[in-house]
Amino acid sequence: MYNYNQMQITATQLFEKLKNAGIENKTGNTIFTFLGIDAKIRAKSPVGYVFQDWLENWMRSNNIEVRVPDNSQEFPDFYLNPDRNDKDLLEIKTFDADASPNFDVANFDAYTRSLKTKAYRLDSDYLIFSYKMTEDGDFSICDFWLKKVWEITCPSERYAVRAQIKQDVIVNIRPANWSSSNPQFQVFESRKAFVKALYETLLAYPSRRDVSQDWYEEVATNYKLHTGNNL
Repeated sequence: MYNYNQMQITATQLFEKLKNAGIENKTGNTIFTFLGIDAKIRAKSPVGYVFQDWLENWMRSNNIEVRVPDNSQEFPDFYLNPDRNDKDLLEIKTFDADASPNFDVANFDAYTRSLKTKAYRLDSDYLIFSYKMTEDGDFSICDFWLKKVWEITCPSERYAVRAQIKQDVIVNIRPANWSSSNPQFQVFESRKAFVKALYETLLAYPSRRDVSQDWYEEVATNYKLHTGNNL
């Protein structure tokens, strides 16, 4: 049954609410409690997971309706439209403000395969936070952005889409440094440009070349089916 105390909002509205809440430059920390002992966490590795859990609780405490996947490893992190699996999808990303963005946008193989039947994923929103952590484990948000996938990705010297490569295997799509004043590669100008770059990467990638010839048309057709719009 619908809870009338909750409100359904868009990613843009969520972004504005966080801005109005003064999320930037506030300080917090993470405490792990076990066997009666409290430990202040100083490692940066769990920041993404911890912050995502905090954000879910913040939304619920502010009566924002949100749904999470049954499997925490599934895409997306949040459904802002609890009744739809193909609309208002939200991914949360974090990175150290003292370094360039280095999070995984998506697993390359799983993402490119999924777009053939779930091309609506191209319209997902990415809420991205840069943070700083002191040696004592105090945490603060420096900046945050709301972006589409083509606004945080770019080409690379080797492939049409920047990616993490291990032993000649493309593992994950990696982000551009979109806030840089002088980036080596510019972000993609549109959803269509991003999809074309994925297609070029598939055609150039030996392990997927034989099954990729019709990939672009399949994605374009599926996107039209789900959204009523052209890429």
